[in-house]
Amino acid sequence: MLDLGRFTAPLTFSGLALFSGVLSVPGAMAAAQAQIAPEAITIAQATANLTEAQQDRLDDLLIRGEELVEAGQRTEAIAVYREAAQIDTRNARLFSGIGYLQSQLGDYAAAADAYRVAIELDPSSTAFRYGLAHSLFQQENYGAAAEVYRAIIALDRRQENAYLGLAAVQAQQGDTAASLDTYRRLAEVAPVNAEVYLALGQHYLGEANYDQAFTYYQRAANLAPNRAAVYIGLADIAIAREQSDIALDHLKRAVAVDPRNAMAQFQLGQLLFERGDRQAAYDPLARAVDLDDSLTGALALLGELQLERENYIQAIFTYRKVVAALPDDPGAHYNLGLALWGQGQRRGAISTLNTAKTLYQNQDDLAGADRAAELLDLWERIR
Repeated sequence: MLDLGRFTAPLTFSGLALFSGVLSVPGAMAAAQAQIAPEAITIAQATANLTEAQQDRLDDLLIRGEELVEAGQRTEAIAVYREAAQIDTRNARLFSGIGYLQSQLGDYAAAADAYRVAIELDPSSTAFRYGLAHSLFQQENYGAAAEVYRAIIALDRRQENAYLGLAAVQAQQGDTAASLDTYRRLAEVAPVNAEVYLALGQHYLGEANYDQAFTYYQRAANLAPNRAAVYIGLADIAIAREQSDIALDHLKRAVAVDPRNAMAQFQLGQLLFERGDRQAAYDPLARAVDLDDSLTGALALLGELQLERENYIQAIFTYRKVVAALPDDPGAHYNLGLALWGQGQRRGAISTLNTAKTLYQNQDDLAGADRAAELLDLWERIR
């Protein structure tokens, strides 16, 4: 039998590199935004002096709107709440509810407009301002989002999420010094907030200041011992210091405290793979993909292991996902071709390998193109 495992091709994308636990600026922003996303819709009772007929109509609309929201019919719910807002024009929560639903639909410009009306009606609400900041960020209007976060802090200097949001926006703008200053201000305001130490640890890790990063991650670990992100960060530091055994211990701890953390599972499998323990790497990589099949690096490694095990049907399924994510990666097409050949789909295998060969040639990878050509010749001889 032809040993296909020894023919596998490396993928050209960078997703397989170790040290992938560092949360990038977009990742940090996403983490901050996840904590300060708009509040779920909560509609208050009428705020205006209404006639009995108006009150009855408003009650009916609020009930209907709630039913539509529960049914997932957001567009219809928005129309109902807009009609309600025409009756009760001073109800800030009606407008914030409309903003929330608009953000759920991805119409962040309309969401921002609705939140602005809500803030005008109730300037003291920080919840409405968080909704506005979220909507502005999603539009990449980072300067305006930063101003909203500053306004929240001005209203209440103990609003920890506002500091996190502001620091993340500043990092997105490339103003590292301002971002660090905001994190340090948060550490003064909320010295037991683990998020600030995680963020500072991530920053210094990205700057290769491993001693400083380690200090902040240790503080985060003391405050939040059940956070997988803490141990992922500590593992990244250990990998950078070439302390593979220590990194492995940290990643095992990460998946122990949060088995459903896809990134922790991925990095554990990745490290085991790089250490040569491919048998042990299989399960965490498979769990990572089950939890998040957009982790292309995990898919690529898992596919290689499936090829080695001659699990060709699974490898085909895995590599089709890799090819969908990386259509211009010749290695992805090459390995998919191997899986197809192993499963007996010879015509599809040859077509896919020809695609890989063309991509190698287009990218001036002569060694890759030669490897694909040699395998195609071999297949032609044994067909």
